[in-house]
Amino acid sequence: MSSSPSGQQIDAVELHRTGKTHVIANHPCSEYRANATDAIERITISACVSTSVPGAEEISEFQKRMAAELTGRKSPGAATDNASVVVLQKQSVVSFRTPESSRANDYRTISLLTRTRVNQIQTRQLSPETFEPPKDFRELNQPKAVPPLPPDVSGQSIAV
Repeated sequence: MSSSPSGQQIDAVELHRTGKTHVIANHPCSEYRANATDAIERITISACVSTSVPGAEEISEFQKRMAAELTGRKSPGAATDNASVVVLQKQSVVSFRTPESSRANDYRTISLLTRTRVNQIQTRQLSPETFEPPKDFRELNQPKAVPPLPPDVSGQSIAV
């Protein structure tokens, strides 16, 4: 959820399947896009999602467990229980208006662009030590933040 200075909120961005497919890291993926706008903010997302990459089930299971751990819920939601997907490419642009300090009622737009692309996928067995914290690690006692749940890509649209 995003909250703008005007108090309006964009609660969810719904991704819609475009019908286009691409090949990324030698795997087919389906393209999804979304736009959401309020008086201050504009969000644009495109993603290419695959269900056929090696390790998709393991990645999805890890994401479900992590979301459950972070949110304190037993399951991140019934809609994501059967989805074994991997996002192979994602681009998001968040643009928002900020007041221009030199003139009243003038604004400028600031944008943040984020791109992620998988170039290679390989599966291999990792030793259990890979997941152990460093020997000098000490637990931080901070309140748990509740992140948004991962997207559901099992249907034609996805809420992010």
